[in-house]
Amino acid sequence: MRNKKTTLFIYSPYECSAVEEYLEIMAEKGWMIESLRKPFFKFKRIEPRRLKFSVDIFEGISTLDPRNSEKALDYREYCEAAGWEYVCQQDKIQVFYTEDYDKTIDIKTDNNEKFKAIVKSSLSGLSNTLFIAILAILNICIQAFFNFDGMLTSNIGVLAVILTIAFIIYNFISLASLSKWAIKTKRVLEDGRYIEYNTYKQLKTKNFFIKLYAILIGLGVPLFMIFEKNGDKTVNVVTAIAFIVVIILLRGVQYIKDNERFSKSTNVVLRIGAGALTVVITLAFFVGLVVLVISRLDEQKNITEDFKLRISDFGYEEYDDRLISYTNSSIVAENLKYNYGDLLDYTVFHSNYRLAIKSHEVWLKNKLKKFDLELMDTSLPKEVKVYGNEGRTRYIISSDNRVLELYNRMKTDDEGEFLDIVYEKLLKEN
Repeated sequence: MRNKKTTLFIYSPYECSAVEEYLEIMAEKGWMIESLRKPFFKFKRIEPRRLKFSVDIFEGISTLDPRNSEKALDYREYCEAAGWEYVCQQDKIQVFYTEDYDKTIDIKTDNNEKFKAIVKSSLSGLSNTLFIAILAILNICIQAFFNFDGMLTSNIGVLAVILTIAFIIYNFISLASLSKWAIKTKRVLEDGRYIEYNTYKQLKTKNFFIKLYAILIGLGVPLFMIFEKNGDKTVNVVTAIAFIVVIILLRGVQYIKDNERFSKSTNVVLRIGAGALTVVITLAFFVGLVVLVISRLDEQKNITEDFKLRISDFGYEEYDDRLISYTNSSIVAENLKYNYGDLLDYTVFHSNYRLAIKSHEVWLKNKLKKFDLELMDTSLPKEVKVYGNEGRTRYIISSDNRVLELYNRMKTDDEGEFLDIVYEKLLKEN
């Protein structure tokens, strides 16, 4: 029989009463909270008991103070004199319990003071994740601007976009939830009533989705990398292993950062060092990934010969040493690239999702804006739109499920015939 148990339970300071309810439920099941290191709760086995818990934010200490600082000890002594037993601490959060379940004396009697402490602590924690969310938004914008097709034609790219959007939505919902709670609670306090919190049931539902999200990251990303069809298999496997190692290292860095056993000055040094180490590890991962991908690029060329349109269709002889060709595909879209020296260069973006097609078309028009492409009149079916520049060397051709970017440097006497061949080979449904 296990005597120790660790659970994952994520909460914000304004949800402390839900944590109290959670700890009481665990105590009734025979598990007593032993230590707290966000987001993990460590329990020890006890005889099932009905206990009352208090999870309190003590603003008298700093997150850099050692666990048993003089102010923290004085505060605990004050609480113990009121009948509460100290259990553990995490940053400013202090956990107490009493066996008198019907005890009604609150540790903090000044609700306005308690409200200010909760809002301050909640904003402090939320600001970090909001900063990451803003960086995530910038990352998606950069990816969409420079590599939109690559982002949608890789399963890793699609998963990354989904996870990033989910993370952004979660953080802004959290901000909205905190704002709603703060406004509501301020009105409640003005009426002389007690602070109201989210319930354990609400927090339990939120934690279910957070755990599901964590599983998608922890298992989904490495698996998607390993089984990714695009690119070089070695790159994908090495990236998956590196991703797992980075997660473990970052967790270790977080452990060092959260250490509260040393003096305040030592903790300051640890925090700064841990922050710098986090940046170094993250940058090393991405720089190493870029170097690895670049070193394997030559092995990814000409990985497929399945191209319906080739320069041989226009009477030219084709040599493999001048051909660069590859395909990328995901659950959302497929990208086919053909480049033959200074004669013909085209990319076909194919998707069954209308939103992906229209988004790619808009992105492509912005990308080629400097060439002043204009809508052309052609003999092609009406659902096929052709945009070309004045010199008729660059084209964007779109249909219901394909968008073609084409750069033609071959000599073509009849443009209509050229476009007919392109349509027959690349756009027409067989």
